[in-house]
Amino acid sequence: MYYIWTEDKNEGLHFWNLVKDYLACDDLIVESKESNQGILFALSTLKPKKQE
Repeated sequence: MYYIWTEDKNEGLHFWNLVKDYLACDDLIVESKESNQGILFALSTLKPKKQE
């Protein structure tokens, strides 16, 4: 799965959903984090994958 996070919940979100549909990319998820702060918070909760 691949994610695109946008700070916008209107035109930016609509644009990335159109790109996803145009590319027919089923493993791409587009989400709005509603603000730059929302994106920063989401990034701070990510954990790196353990390398084997």
